Amino acid sequence: MRLKRFAEKIKTLGLNYFLISNMPEIRYFTGFTGSSGLLLVCGSGDSYFLTDRRYATQSKNEVKQAQIFVYEQKPLEGLRSLNIFHPHTRLGIDPNTTSLKAFNEIKEIFPDIEIVQIESPANEFTEIKDEEELCRIREAIRITEDALRQTLQFIAPGVSEKDIAIELEYRMKKLGASGLAFPTIVVSGARSALVHGQPSEKPIQTGELLLIDLGAMYDGYAADITRTFAIGKADKKAREIYQIVLDAQKKAIAFIREGICAEEIDRVARDYITSMGYGENFQHSLGHGLGFVVHTSPRLACGCKDRLRAGMVTTVEPGIYVEEFGGVRIEDDILVKAEGCELLTTFPKDELIVI
Repeated sequence: MRLKRFAEKIKTLGLNYFLISNMPEIRYFTGFTGSSGLLLVCGSGDSYFLTDRRYATQSKNEVKQAQIFVYEQKPLEGLRSLNIFHPHTRLGIDPNTTSLKAFNEIKEIFPDIEIVQIESPANEFTEIKDEEELCRIREAIRITEDALRQTLQFIAPGVSEKDIAIELEYRMKKLGASGLAFPTIVVSGARSALVHGQPSEKPIQTGELLLIDLGAMYDGYAADITRTFAIGKADKKAREIYQIVLDAQKKAIAFIREGICAEEIDRVARDYITSMGYGENFQHSLGHGLGFVVHTSPRLACGCKDRLRAGMVTTVEPGIYVEEFGGVRIEDDILVKAEGCELLTTFPKDELIVI
């Protein structure tokens, strides 16, 4: 059904075919979980999945709704072997997921066809989650939150950021994660002001902030959660910043519903943080879509005109980062509904937790 709808969409765009090389999208449309392949979707309704001999058996067992073609050498040579393009063919490719090298190879192998660079219309389908997808996201969130709860018992002054990250990742996999949605972020003290800082050998110390950003993958779908803690004790400034971030997040979440423009939600949180004197310390967008990849559309960001639709899942993650002091970020995963939204994450956040 997914491929049929996609084929109908590319016809409305005036395309004969669309070539998908992005593996998460290929999994979404076919069920293939391997790491190499191409999916050619035809406006006529036929689809071809191309892969090499390493995945011949796997593709036979997994691929649905597409004819399987196992090539001997290069993927694009396999595409040529299909021998289905005519001189007036219009082939769509997504420049965001197709390398310049691959684009040039396609032009060289198929000099007589028209190559149309266009953002994949797959986003139109993948943004809206069905019940099966939501079940997988919920399970990814459960695994992530349980791993965080279990790891809190391990955290104490003197333990390094890197050891905490290792423990979190071990526990996520032990609890059933199929992988990590992204490299786990564990940063403490002044390093917690690094928005995407990586865990170091630095031992955490009493009185510091500890920022943890983690996410499990479960059956192809991601979770993405951030919590900020205080080690041993929390000073007045840390509590003040935490409360501002929490209030900004709550205001933004309360604003979410179908039809709202994405940038307006960002503005709610950003304006509040600015009014409290920390506008320059909010250094990233408010959130992003979540699904079979951890960062997808829509973006809750300045300048993003996308309107939210019921069934979208997005993060809401305001933060304040103060150089030489530390940072606070609180991130939850949200399901957009026709009237309001549903908070999918449940890990406590209503006060700065001291561990």
